[in-house]
Amino acid sequence: MPAAVPFRNHMGQAEFEEFEYPSIPQEWSSTWMEQQIAKERVDPRENPNLLLDETDQEFWNNASRKPYARKILESEQHWLRRKQVWLRQCERVENLNQRRELVMDELEECSMEAKRLITPILRHRICETLLWNVMREAEETQIPFRILMDRPSTLQEFRSMRLRIDRGGAQEAAAMLQEFSVRAKELTQCRYKEQEEAKRYQRLVCDTDSVSKALSIAQKLRKDGYIDWHKGNYADALTSWQGADLHLRKLRLPDEDEEGNKMIFDLHGIILKNVAQAAMKVGLWQDALLASDMALAIDEQDHKAWFRRACALEGLGRYSDEYEALNNVRKFSVGRPDRGRIEKEVEARWEALQSMHEVDSLRQARSLALALETGLFSSGRSGPAAAAAAAAAALAPVAADTDGDRQLPLPVLLDGTVATAASAAA
Repeated sequence: MPAAVPFRNHMGQAEFEEFEYPSIPQEWSSTWMEQQIAKERVDPRENPNLLLDETDQEFWNNASRKPYARKILESEQHWLRRKQVWLRQCERVENLNQRRELVMDELEECSMEAKRLITPILRHRICETLLWNVMREAEETQIPFRILMDRPSTLQEFRSMRLRIDRGGAQEAAAMLQEFSVRAKELTQCRYKEQEEAKRYQRLVCDTDSVSKALSIAQKLRKDGYIDWHKGNYADALTSWQGADLHLRKLRLPDEDEEGNKMIFDLHGIILKNVAQAAMKVGLWQDALLASDMALAIDEQDHKAWFRRACALEGLGRYSDEYEALNNVRKFSVGRPDRGRIEKEVEARWEALQSMHEVDSLRQARSLALALETGLFSSGRSGPAAAAAAAAAALAPVAADTDGDRQLPLPVLLDGTVATAASAAA
């Protein structure tokens, strides 16, 4: 009998790494998998599904939470994202080819002046891009392409392009295309951001079945996030809670169903506050601020959302805005049974914020004093070396000397933070 040929994947490990697929831990060998399967057959701690029936939704939720199942899902999602990129690129190439044919047909009807001006530089992408913009304008305004091409402003733009390309050749054409791409990217990002801001708080009325499915998925992802959070996997917890946010962000029931909408908004607010907490844990302060603002858009009197916002603002260095957020925490926590605990947390945050302001004020005063002493603003300053030394000394953390008017450096703690002015004086 011929020897059995082992199964071979269509891609090797090197190709998986090249295409940035999620990596698999090295300890996940065939031996590890055999031991894991043996444990799951007898130990409910390893396999909670031993006590559940396959008809129970939690059975499948537990199956998807297994480490190797999550890696399979991550690889599948990565493949889907790559596929979407391929499809967009293919669609873009097909559209460009169609537009190129349309532009060539429309150029036949243009004046001889425009043809003589454009024909020598038509092979450059920047020229094609400008022609496509003229074609787009013709489609939007319903003005014939040849009339737009014969406008003085359009001809002048092509003359300037022709002059630069004649002088610099292909390199100049590439530089012009790069300049145009940067400006177009900035405009596109600004427009996309404006559209996202306008759509962020807009919810679509959905039927009960769609809302029920979305709530079920969101609850499952919420629990996944809690499990990862307690394991210390903060990045995975953030991913799960962000997925739950995406499933709830656009949903609402008809206005007459007040209880159903309240259930959606309450769950969405809880998830957004979790997103803010996890984002701060991994250092994504802007994402934390955005999640806090979305939670406040649901309930502007949510003291916990205001506290999350205050923490995010502190991470971004926006201390003046943090004062307002802390005041709102105190304002909206009135009457709560845990108000005492909240007051202690706010007071601790407030004292830390005041200490940072004191240290910042002392640093600014010392910077100005050193600048004056070294003659930084005088015409006879010694040079950039002295200015650099003065700047380095000014940036050192300072504290007030209790025995005189001198400014002493603040001690640096073991965790890398700088002690407050109060602790340094003590």
